[in-house]
Amino acid sequence: DEENPLGIISVLRVLRVARVVKLARVVRLMSFFRELRLMVYSILGCMKSLLWATLILGVTFYVFGITFVSGVVINLDTLAQWNSSDTTGLRENFGSLGKCALTLYMAIAGGRSWGEYYSFLTPIPWQYRFLFLAFLMFTIFAVLNIVTGVFVDSAMQANHECRQVIIAEELDAKKEFLKDLRDLFHEMDQNGDGTLTASEFNARLGDESVIAYFKALKLDITDTMTLFQLLDTDEDKEVNIQEFLEGCYSLQGEARSIDTKIMRLQ
Repeated sequence: DEENPLGIISVLRVLRVARVVKLARVVRLMSFFRELRLMVYSILGCMKSLLWATLILGVTFYVFGITFVSGVVINLDTLAQWNSSDTTGLRENFGSLGKCALTLYMAIAGGRSWGEYYSFLTPIPWQYRFLFLAFLMFTIFAVLNIVTGVFVDSAMQANHECRQVIIAEELDAKKEFLKDLRDLFHEMDQNGDGTLTASEFNARLGDESVIAYFKALKLDITDTMTLFQLLDTDEDKEVNIQEFLEGCYSLQGEARSIDTKIMRLQ
Protein backbone atom coordinates (compact mmCIF):
# COMPACT_ATOMS: atom_id res chain seq x y z
CA ASP A 1 0.00 0.00 0.00
CA GLU A 2 2.85 2.41 0.76
CA GLU A 3 4.44 1.71 -2.63
CA ASN A 4 1.40 2.82 -4.66
CA PRO A 5 1.69 6.57 -3.90
CA LEU A 6 5.38 6.41 -4.74
CA GLY A 7 4.56 4.67 -8.02
CA ILE A 8 1.96 7.31 -8.89
CA ILE A 9 4.44 10.10 -8.14
CA SER A 10 7.03 8.40 -10.35
CA VAL A 11 4.56 8.08 -13.24
CA LEU A 12 3.53 11.73 -12.92
CA ARG A 13 7.19 12.75 -12.93
CA VAL A 14 7.84 10.79 -16.12
CA LEU A 15 4.76 12.29 -17.79
CA ARG A 16 5.88 15.79 -16.84
CA VAL A 17 9.34 15.25 -18.30
CA ALA A 18 7.79 13.76 -21.46
CA ARG A 19 5.63 16.86 -21.81
CA VAL A 20 8.64 19.17 -21.49
CA VAL A 21 10.55 17.14 -24.08
CA LYS A 22 7.57 17.39 -26.45
CA LEU A 23 7.35 21.16 -26.00
CA ALA A 24 11.07 21.53 -26.69
CA ARG A 25 10.68 19.58 -29.93
CA VAL A 26 7.64 21.62 -30.95
CA VAL A 27 9.59 24.87 -30.52
CA ARG A 28 12.42 23.55 -32.68
CA LEU A 29 10.00 22.28 -35.36
CA MET A 30 8.18 25.61 -35.44
CA SER A 31 11.47 27.37 -36.15
CA PHE A 32 12.44 24.80 -38.80
CA PHE A 33 9.18 25.08 -40.78
CA ARG A 34 8.77 28.85 -40.35
CA GLU A 35 9.69 29.71 -43.97
CA LEU A 36 7.40 27.00 -45.35
CA ARG A 37 4.48 28.31 -43.28
CA LEU A 38 5.13 31.85 -44.49
CA MET A 39 5.05 30.65 -48.11
CA VAL A 40 1.83 28.69 -47.63
CA TYR A 41 0.12 31.61 -45.84
CA SER A 42 1.24 34.00 -48.60
CA ILE A 43 -0.12 31.72 -51.34
CA LEU A 44 -3.45 31.28 -49.54
CA GLY A 45 -3.63 35.03 -48.97
CA CYS A 46 -3.42 35.61 -52.74
CA MET A 47 -6.43 33.41 -53.57
CA LYS A 48 -8.90 36.30 -53.36
CA SER A 49 -6.69 38.46 -55.59
CA LEU A 50 -6.37 35.56 -58.04
CA LEU A 51 -10.16 35.32 -58.27
CA TRP A 52 -10.52 39.02 -59.10
CA ALA A 53 -7.61 38.88 -61.57
CA THR A 54 -9.27 35.94 -63.35
CA LEU A 55 -12.53 37.90 -63.55
CA ILE A 56 -10.82 41.00 -65.00
CA LEU A 57 -8.89 39.00 -67.59
CA GLY A 58 -12.03 37.03 -68.47
CA VAL A 59 -13.98 40.23 -69.16
CA THR A 60 -11.05 41.58 -71.19
CA PHE A 61 -10.87 38.39 -73.30
CA TYR A 62 -14.64 38.50 -73.79
CA VAL A 63 -14.77 42.12 -75.00
CA PHE A 64 -11.82 41.82 -77.38
CA GLY A 65 -12.88 38.31 -78.44
CA ILE A 66 -16.37 39.51 -79.48
CA THR A 67 -14.73 42.24 -81.55
CA PHE A 68 -12.35 39.92 -83.38
CA VAL A 69 -14.98 37.23 -84.03
CA SER A 70 -17.36 39.84 -85.37
CA GLY A 71 -14.64 41.11 -87.70
CA VAL A 72 -13.95 37.61 -89.00
CA VAL A 73 -17.62 36.84 -89.61
CA ILE A 74 -18.29 40.21 -91.29
CA ASN A 75 -15.26 40.11 -93.61
CA LEU A 76 -15.39 36.42 -94.52
CA ASP A 77 -18.95 36.76 -95.75
CA THR A 78 -18.70 34.32 -98.64
CA LEU A 79 -18.22 30.57 -98.59
CA ALA A 80 -15.18 30.83 -100.86
CA GLN A 81 -13.46 33.27 -98.48
CA TRP A 82 -14.33 31.15 -95.44
CA ASN A 83 -12.95 27.94 -97.00
CA SER A 84 -9.89 29.58 -98.55
CA SER A 85 -6.49 28.22 -97.46
CA ASP A 86 -5.36 31.81 -96.88
CA THR A 87 -7.83 32.18 -94.01
CA THR A 88 -7.14 28.82 -92.31
CA GLY A 89 -5.12 30.36 -89.48
CA LEU A 90 -7.69 33.12 -89.06
CA ARG A 91 -10.59 30.63 -88.79
CA GLU A 92 -8.76 28.26 -86.46
CA ASN A 93 -7.71 30.98 -84.04
CA PHE A 94 -10.37 33.70 -84.34
CA GLY A 95 -13.34 31.81 -85.80
CA SER A 96 -15.31 31.43 -82.56
CA LEU A 97 -15.45 33.14 -79.18
CA GLY A 98 -13.88 30.17 -77.37
CA LYS A 99 -11.01 29.85 -79.85
CA CYS A 100 -10.45 33.60 -79.81
CA ALA A 101 -10.33 33.74 -75.97
CA LEU A 102 -7.78 30.92 -75.94
CA THR A 103 -5.75 32.71 -78.63
CA LEU A 104 -5.67 35.96 -76.65
CA TYR A 105 -4.66 34.09 -73.48
CA MET A 106 -1.82 32.26 -75.27
CA ALA A 107 -0.66 35.54 -76.83
CA ILE A 108 -0.08 37.20 -73.43
CA ALA A 109 0.98 34.02 -71.56
CA GLY A 110 3.67 32.98 -74.03
CA GLY A 111 1.90 29.83 -75.18
CA ARG A 112 2.59 30.87 -78.77
CA SER A 113 4.27 33.87 -80.38
CA TRP A 114 1.90 36.80 -80.71
CA GLY A 115 3.57 37.58 -84.04
CA GLU A 116 1.99 34.46 -85.55
CA TYR A 117 -1.47 35.52 -84.42
CA TYR A 118 -0.80 38.98 -85.81
CA SER A 119 -0.02 37.52 -89.24
CA PHE A 120 -3.25 35.44 -89.15
CA LEU A 121 -5.23 38.70 -89.06
CA THR A 122 -3.82 39.81 -92.42
CA PRO A 123 -6.88 38.76 -94.51
CA ILE A 124 -9.14 41.23 -92.64
CA PRO A 125 -8.74 45.05 -92.43
CA TRP A 126 -5.70 46.58 -90.76
CA GLN A 127 -7.81 48.03 -87.92
CA TYR A 128 -8.06 44.56 -86.37
CA ARG A 129 -4.28 44.12 -86.39
CA PHE A 130 -3.98 47.51 -84.70
CA LEU A 131 -6.65 46.44 -82.17
CA PHE A 132 -4.67 43.24 -81.50
CA LEU A 133 -1.56 45.31 -80.71
CA ALA A 134 -3.66 47.56 -78.48
CA PHE A 135 -4.92 44.46 -76.66
CA LEU A 136 -1.34 43.27 -76.07
CA MET A 137 -0.23 46.68 -74.81
CA PHE A 138 -3.27 47.05 -72.53
CA THR A 139 -3.03 43.59 -70.95
CA ILE A 140 0.76 43.22 -70.66
CA PHE A 141 1.74 46.75 -69.64
CA ALA A 142 -1.39 47.75 -67.70
CA VAL A 143 -3.51 44.85 -66.45
CA LEU A 144 -0.77 42.32 -65.70
CA ASN A 145 1.50 44.87 -63.99
CA ILE A 146 -1.38 46.09 -61.80
CA VAL A 147 -2.36 42.49 -61.01
CA THR A 148 1.25 41.70 -60.09
CA GLY A 149 1.35 44.69 -57.73
CA VAL A 150 -1.90 43.57 -56.08
CA PHE A 151 -0.53 40.05 -55.69
CA VAL A 152 2.65 41.33 -54.06
CA ASP A 153 0.66 43.53 -51.68
CA SER A 154 -1.64 40.62 -50.76
CA ALA A 155 1.33 38.33 -50.19
CA MET A 156 3.00 40.91 -47.93
CA GLN A 157 -0.19 41.35 -45.88
CA ALA A 158 -0.60 37.59 -45.55
CA ASN A 159 3.07 37.34 -44.60
CA HIS A 160 2.61 39.95 -41.88
CA GLU A 161 -0.48 38.18 -40.50
CA CYS A 162 1.36 34.85 -40.56
CA ARG A 163 4.28 36.36 -38.65
CA GLN A 164 1.88 37.58 -35.97
CA VAL A 165 0.40 34.06 -35.70
CA ILE A 166 3.87 32.50 -35.47
CA ILE A 167 4.93 35.00 -32.80
CA ALA A 168 1.78 34.28 -30.77
CA GLU A 169 2.32 30.52 -31.07
CA GLU A 170 5.97 30.77 -30.05
CA LEU A 171 5.07 32.95 -27.07
CA ASP A 172 2.46 30.40 -26.00
CA ALA A 173 4.95 27.58 -26.42
CA LYS A 174 7.52 29.53 -24.40
CA LYS A 175 4.95 30.16 -21.67
CA GLU A 176 4.15 26.44 -21.44
CA PHE A 177 7.83 25.60 -21.55
CA LEU A 178 8.66 27.94 -18.67
CA LYS A 179 5.69 26.61 -16.70
CA ASP A 180 7.06 23.06 -16.92
CA LEU A 181 10.53 24.36 -16.06
CA ARG A 182 9.05 25.95 -12.96
CA ASP A 183 7.44 22.64 -11.97
CA LEU A 184 10.76 20.89 -12.46
CA PHE A 185 12.50 23.45 -10.25
CA HIS A 186 9.99 22.94 -7.44
CA GLU A 187 10.49 19.21 -7.77
CA MET A 188 14.27 19.61 -7.47
CA ASP A 189 13.88 22.01 -4.54
CA GLN A 190 13.25 19.33 -1.93
CA ASN A 191 13.40 21.58 1.15
CA GLY A 192 11.09 24.17 -0.44
CA ASP A 193 13.24 27.23 0.35
CA GLY A 194 13.03 28.56 -3.23
CA THR A 195 16.71 28.00 -4.05
CA LEU A 196 18.95 25.17 -5.17
CA THR A 197 22.31 24.68 -3.55
CA ALA A 198 25.15 22.85 -5.26
CA SER A 199 24.53 19.75 -3.16
CA GLU A 200 20.78 19.72 -3.97
CA PHE A 201 21.57 20.27 -7.62
CA ASN A 202 24.05 17.38 -7.75
CA ALA A 203 21.68 15.08 -5.87
CA ARG A 204 18.72 15.78 -8.17
CA LEU A 205 20.83 15.32 -11.31
CA GLY A 206 21.19 11.71 -10.25
CA ASP A 207 17.49 11.22 -11.02
CA GLU A 208 17.01 9.58 -14.43
CA SER A 209 13.91 11.65 -15.25
CA VAL A 210 15.84 14.89 -14.62
CA ILE A 211 18.75 13.61 -16.70
CA ALA A 212 16.33 12.78 -19.54
CA TYR A 213 14.93 16.29 -19.41
CA PHE A 214 18.32 18.00 -19.63
CA LYS A 215 19.34 15.70 -22.47
CA ALA A 216 16.18 16.75 -24.32
CA LEU A 217 17.47 20.31 -24.06
CA LYS A 218 20.83 19.09 -25.43
CA LEU A 219 22.62 20.18 -22.27
CA ASP A 220 25.74 18.33 -21.25
CA ILE A 221 25.29 17.52 -17.54
CA THR A 222 28.38 15.36 -17.13
CA ASP A 223 30.03 18.32 -15.38
CA THR A 224 27.30 19.33 -12.93
CA MET A 225 29.39 22.00 -11.21
CA THR A 226 29.99 23.82 -14.49
CA LEU A 227 26.29 23.75 -15.29
CA PHE A 228 25.51 25.00 -11.77
CA GLN A 229 27.94 27.89 -12.25
CA LEU A 230 26.29 28.79 -15.56
CA LEU A 231 22.90 28.97 -13.87
CA ASP A 232 24.22 30.85 -10.82
CA THR A 233 24.55 34.22 -12.52
CA ASP A 234 24.86 36.28 -9.32
CA GLU A 235 27.51 33.85 -7.93
CA ASP A 236 25.90 33.54 -4.49
CA LYS A 237 26.34 29.72 -4.48
CA GLU A 238 22.57 29.30 -4.87
CA VAL A 239 20.27 29.13 -7.90
CA ASN A 240 16.87 30.72 -7.44
CA ILE A 241 13.89 30.05 -9.67
CA GLN A 242 14.51 33.10 -11.85
CA GLU A 243 18.09 32.08 -12.54
CA PHE A 244 17.00 28.52 -13.22
CA LEU A 245 14.31 29.55 -15.72
CA GLU A 246 16.42 32.09 -17.57
CA GLY A 247 19.51 29.87 -17.57
CA CYS A 248 17.81 26.70 -18.83
CA TYR A 249 15.86 28.62 -21.47
CA SER A 250 18.94 30.39 -22.79
CA LEU A 251 21.03 27.21 -22.78
CA GLN A 252 18.53 25.08 -24.70
CA GLY A 253 19.33 24.21 -28.29
CA GLU A 254 22.49 23.01 -29.90
CA ALA A 255 25.47 21.96 -27.86
CA ARG A 256 27.53 24.84 -29.18
CA SER A 257 25.37 27.25 -27.12
CA ILE A 258 26.46 25.83 -23.80
CA ASP A 259 30.02 25.34 -25.06
CA THR A 260 30.24 29.04 -25.79
CA LYS A 261 29.10 29.93 -22.28
CA ILE A 262 31.57 27.46 -20.75
CA MET A 263 34.39 29.12 -22.69
CA ARG A 264 33.29 32.50 -21.30
CA LEU A 265 33.50 31.11 -17.77
CA GLN A 266 37.02 29.90 -18.41
